Amino acid sequence: VMLVAAHTQREFEFRTKLVQLIMEKYGGNDLIEMGVTTPKPMHYGETVRNMLGAHAFRFSNCFQSTHGGMDTISMAVRLAQLNQPVKQKYIDKGLIGDDRGLGVWITSYESGHMAHMEAPTVYDPTSIESCLGYAAYQDDCNQMDLDQALGMPFFIVGDEVHNFYAERAMKYPDWLRKIKGAFDPNGVSDPSHYVKGGKKKK
Repeated sequence: VMLVAAHTQREFEFRTKLVQLIMEKYGGNDLIEMGVTTPKPMHYGETVRNMLGAHAFRFSNCFQSTHGGMDTISMAVRLAQLNQPVKQKYIDKGLIGDDRGLGVWITSYESGHMAHMEAPTVYDPTSIESCLGYAAYQDDCNQMDLDQALGMPFFIVGDEVHNFYAERAMKYPDWLRKIKGAFDPNGVSDPSHYVKGGKKKK
């Protein structure tokens, strides 16, 4: 099965024609195995980056992701297992897309010594209920990461969320604020995806 997706009718026609030409010339065989092309080191990473954002979620509206810690592969698998019932609760309420709670992305780094796991979740950006439902699901995931010692998720955005983790993570935001205050005392850089600098004592 092959899916051709495009931004416009013209682009779709071009891509369809290109696929047909490749099929006619190579018969649908693996071009890498045939030696026709040799992928560069970043080939697979760029393929995922370009294809996922533009096409995988085109027909299913909008998505966001939870978790995202970096640890061992066993931790990533455990995280996926623990996430399923949490996600299923919101699926059953009809608030997020139904992937049976099994939609996860796990990949390895450093030749398999480390693993990254996140749980992409489709929701409806035109529905207030769906947006709030996804937000509640993400809050539950963040709490689970803390309670089950599953690592720090990658969507820790803004002061409020940093403070949520502070008590159980050696109060690291205090250090972040000191660093931010030292390097950017006037608050020139946008802190909305980081932390605000600590106020200087007069």
